[in-house]
This record gives sequence, structure tokens and C-alpha cells, in this order.
Amino acid sequence: MTCTILSDGSELQLACKNEEERPVLEIKKKILGLLESLIYEGYEEFWVNCEYGIPLWTAELICAMKKDYDLKLHIAVPYEEQSTNWFEEQRDRYFSLHQKADSVKFVNTQFHSGCYQEAEQYMLMQSNVLCLLGTPQNHSHIIKIANKMKKAIYFSS
Repeated sequence: MTCTILSDGSELQLACKNEEERPVLEIKKKILGLLESLIYEGYEEFWVNCEYGIPLWTAELICAMKKDYDLKLHIAVPYEEQSTNWFEEQRDRYFSLHQKADSVKFVNTQFHSGCYQEAEQYMLMQSNVLCLLGTPQNHSHIIKIANKMKKAIYFSS
């Protein structure tokens, strides 16, 4: 079974930017626990947009878990230059994940106001379930789409 994992981006507002300190370490532990639960329920394929923050951390954790589980990572890139303005270290991690992914789909060639929503919808069409991290009201657009597609939705804060 396949799962799309999305974040509302609230983790980007943290005062702490060191990923080796609290609260980022705690967020990564929650993601790991979520992935373990999903794997236990039979999910073996995961879609993320690889945006910096939870989506990127999730992709890294999935790649690390491939040693112990038969998992597949799929990345839906909202637009070709998604990581252009990122710090070099973040960009290197992003492209490293592209190499490790089982598939990478470029949803748009250029940025436009709806490109992230289009990537989310693309991932959801490939999935059995939608897993949302953060506040449900920050995901209202994709929740409406998931409901129309009759996809199960999991919320994790």
C-alpha cells in the first residue's frame, strides 16, 4: 500500500535551526514512530514533496529504513527549481535523496501559485492514504481533495 506524507510547514517556524537539538530531534522521532506504525499497517511505498523540513526528514528516514524494510520512496517535485534558494547543505541532501528515490516526478517545470497543491494532488492520486502532519485546518485544500477521492486520512501532530 502507498501513503502520501505532507506537512503544514509549521516546523519551519521553530527558533531552533540545529537539527541535532530539541525540538527538531523530537519531531524526527515522531516521524520515525509514524513510519513504523504505517509499515506495521502494511504501507511500503511513500510519497513526499521533499520540501525542506518534515518532508525532507521523512525521505531521509525512509531511505535509512530501507536497510531493514522493503520500502519505496517516491518524490513529487512541485517545480524544477524547488531547491534553488536553499542553503548548499540542504540542496545536497535534497539531490542525494533524488538519487536514492525509487522515482522522482517533476509535476511542473516552473513555479506558479498552485504548483505545491498540484504536487500534493498528484501524490494523493498515487496513494491509498494521506498522512498529514501539523494542524488539520492548515491542510484544508488537500483534505477536500482526499475526501472527494475517498482516501483515508491520518492526522499526526
